Amino acid sequence: MKSLKAIVMPGIGDIVYAWYKLQHYQKLGYKVDLLIPDNKPHRGHQLRGMIGGINSIEFIKVPHLDRFRLIDPVSLIKPNPNCLFEGVPLAHTNSFIEAGMHMNDFMKEAPVDYDIDFKINPIQMKKAEDITKRFDRNIFLYTSSVRTNRVAQNRPDPTFWVRIVKRFIGEYCMGMRTAVHLVGAVYDKDLMELVSQQLTRSKLKHYSYIDQDLSFVCGLLKLCDAALVHESGFIILADLLKTPCLAMYFKGFYDRKDEMLPYTGIVSPAAYDEKRMVAVMHYEEINAVKYKLKELKIK
Repeated sequence: MKSLKAIVMPGIGDIVYAWYKLQHYQKLGYKVDLLIPDNKPHRGHQLRGMIGGINSIEFIKVPHLDRFRLIDPVSLIKPNPNCLFEGVPLAHTNSFIEAGMHMNDFMKEAPVDYDIDFKINPIQMKKAEDITKRFDRNIFLYTSSVRTNRVAQNRPDPTFWVRIVKRFIGEYCMGMRTAVHLVGAVYDKDLMELVSQQLTRSKLKHYSYIDQDLSFVCGLLKLCDAALVHESGFIILADLLKTPCLAMYFKGFYDRKDEMLPYTGIVSPAAYDEKRMVAVMHYEEINAVKYKLKELKIK
């Protein structure tokens, strides 16, 4: 079998939406190996074995990564020479998205295809089922870290996230056994602990999962009735797993319009058409979020 390599941006969501395009080559009969820049903290390797068609995911050191911004690879078969690093085409997808371009506006020979073969380990799925089946409603919550919230939104205060949870429960979960599933990596632990403390004081049933197996976390996300998440790969995964999602976005291009996700193509248009995805801008106050929650069609 013929083989191709591509360097894609690190991050779980980045790899998934890059694969929306790159699977085109796998369907043409190529074996596709992905390389991801060896940035710290390591991200993306957790997807190994979870996406059908990706032969391998390995790290590679790419100095001065930003020099590849907005350079269209054009093709993996006959790539633009300006996008090559050590002979491998580098697709800096993030730079196109941040510039407000649609996924179909670059590397045009590979159209966006949201139908990917995503695999959740059955043992981890069963583990998630055993937890969520105890409740009538399950809420997936990702807040990111104190630092990210402060830089992105000037909202390191966990109160904001707890108020969103309470609004959601008031709208969709009254009189139901409800659990909040708070997830994150080790570097998200500081804000997770603060949120957990407030959830405890509010007598809201919740579980915290730090640095857990991605298959387990995806099992939770798939089984939850809705996801409330900070801008991250979990927005991409919520769309992929058909879980209704309130997506908290911030800064740059995303400030310009609520329609940014279907506009750029990193989330399927169906997610918005079916009201599975609702975007909230960082500057919106809790009352505005309340009205956005009413738009969300949960399971």
